[in-house]
Amino acid sequence: TTLFRSNSTTTKFFFVTSNANDFCKSDKSTPKELHSDLAKELQQRIPACTAAVYASPGELVEHIVKPRLKAIAEDEAATQELLKRIQSDTYEHFILADVVTNGLDNFSGLEATGSFIVDGTPLEEPISVTTLEGAESIEATAVLRLADDRYVCEGTAEASATLEGFLDKFEAFNQAELGNVHITDPNWNDHYAEVEVANAPAIIAFSFEFDPVAGEISSFEITKIEGPF
Repeated sequence: TTLFRSNSTTTKFFFVTSNANDFCKSDKSTPKELHSDLAKELQQRIPACTAAVYASPGELVEHIVKPRLKAIAEDEAATQELLKRIQSDTYEHFILADVVTNGLDNFSGLEATGSFIVDGTPLEEPISVTTLEGAESIEATAVLRLADDRYVCEGTAEASATLEGFLDKFEAFNQAELGNVHITDPNWNDHYAEVEVANAPAIIAFSFEFDPVAGEISSFEITKIEGPF
């Protein structure tokens, strides 16, 4: 029976057996090493792979699974502590509100979802957001650790948005006269005009990547913009 797949890219092979006589070295001083024939097959099929032998699933759990679960739990605890410091503005490298405000200053546009109402009339989709400013109610909701020991902070906020959307022509001209919209294309098609709405309330989701040691923020992204209705 072939034990090793030739196309595998794994670097660690765990072999669990209570039959050390058949599958392990006959030298009783090294009962945890694969039999030489199996070790040779492993090296031929997966040269970069090393093997570890365990006498039972329980032994594997004690030596491999439990230490990894402990490390995961410790990492999660450290990540949650980092989130709490960011939430309470006690993180030494930056203030969350400053990060979000700077991110909005560099915002370049995104389509929005949900309902945006102009004097009782909803804008028709697609709705584009061209600017965001005046972030309030900023909240960090999660901190995630990346594989390279950098972190991502995710959160939400309320902001004032400049929107581009569509209204029925009659409604568009009516709202323009009331000063609620600016018509950017009065004849977008036979039935609708394109309008711009300033200072519209919006709910945003954001995400930024940072180095926890240096505090350097390498990227900031608005991941979602929703209407408040």
